[in-house]
Amino acid sequence: MDTNNPILDTEDAMDPSRRYGTTDPTNRYKFACKFCAKSTSVGVYQRKQHLVGGFKNCKRCPKCPEHVREEVKNYMIQKEAEKSARTTDNSNVVALDDYDEDDDGVGQGSSKPPPKKPRQKGPLDKFYANKPEDKLKGRKCGKQQTINEVCRKELRDKVCKEIGRWFYDARLLFNAASYDSFHIAMESVAQFVPGFKPPRMYELRVPLLKNEVESTQKVLKD
Repeated sequence: MDTNNPILDTEDAMDPSRRYGTTDPTNRYKFACKFCAKSTSVGVYQRKQHLVGGFKNCKRCPKCPEHVREEVKNYMIQKEAEKSARTTDNSNVVALDDYDEDDDGVGQGSSKPPPKKPRQKGPLDKFYANKPEDKLKGRKCGKQQTINEVCRKELRDKVCKEIGRWFYDARLLFNAASYDSFHIAMESVAQFVPGFKPPRMYELRVPLLKNEVESTQKVLKD
């Protein structure tokens, strides 16, 4: 670890996985799991994968408690969401296709062209942004965001759960989820975190509804 970098120190302190194992002070990549006592030389991300499980390149800890898995998994989801948000923000900076040159200066001075100047998107750019309909067409053609598959699924499950609750509370018909206007509205929301796919009619009618009924019954019992 770079002990001279306060940002890295703060991020490492917030990482819950560091509480569930010991790290060699001379080698930050050497980690011993608190639960299974397995010692491996892995990176920080693989350390979390070991505790959560479900990753091809890292063996799942067989003794990790479920609440610890959930805690570390939620942290990974949060970090992926923040990363995706930063990627979206960075995409708002675009490069000019042409060089800014004075008409009188063409052909004079150095032959080396001046560097391209980045342009910040302004208020008018929102009128020329990609339409949700166009984004949907691109996705159907196979264009997808490269977000970690496991974390992306967890994020989608949570969002779909809340959308389902809205459907049930407002007593909307399940086939409303098949309307093009619904998908366009969801795509408008998804542009804040690209890659979100809204729940299908089947998901609202079967698994999401079943989970909501079970959650309600559990609350009533408690």
